[in-house]
Amino acid sequence: MAAVNALYDMCSRPEYIKSLRKEAVAALEEDDQSWQFSTVRKLKQLDSFVKESLRCNQPDTLGFHRKALSPIKLSDSFEIPSGMYINVAAGPMSRDPTFYNEPNTFDPGRFYRPSSAGPDKPAPPPEYEFTGIERGNVVWGNGRLTCPGRWYASAMNKLIIASLLVRYEFQFPEGQTTRPQSIYYDGSAIPSPTQEILFREYARSAPATLE
Repeated sequence: MAAVNALYDMCSRPEYIKSLRKEAVAALEEDDQSWQFSTVRKLKQLDSFVKESLRCNQPDTLGFHRKALSPIKLSDSFEIPSGMYINVAAGPMSRDPTFYNEPNTFDPGRFYRPSSAGPDKPAPPPEYEFTGIERGNVVWGNGRLTCPGRWYASAMNKLIIASLLVRYEFQFPEGQTTRPQSIYYDGSAIPSPTQEILFREYARSAPATLE
């Protein structure tokens, strides 16, 4: 769903496609036109775009599904009884100004941090990556039960999108400028299954890089 939502967001904001494609083409050229895990790791702008798309299109209204197996006493003396189910409001948290500046604005560079140059420069904090868990983000869960497959999911989603960026031009049908509304079912938000996207393959002789 993350890949579909990201494609919808790109089609509704086509001004970002050129720079995302340029990044993907350059990364692929550095790895001899062969997609590898190292290639995907270079896609920092795409990583930020997909993470922002996921923030704005939460897959679940509620997140962090847990069940207390024994009584849990909190620091304010409130006690969670055994057997109680616990959820947090994942959707509202992702739009909470406590956690994000201008949370209702789609900012594709919100999490973009260029790769550090040189050993004396620290790497960007891991929470800025698509797999990261910053305050306000419970899409991967949290604690000891945080999703262990999120790195695989991240790599696959970016590989799919980057492959499309390199090979195709794509857009919504003529006249459509906004993404379709998601469908809500049983607490989950599903990207529209009926939305059409038009694809046109780049000419084989097209330049490898973009100006």
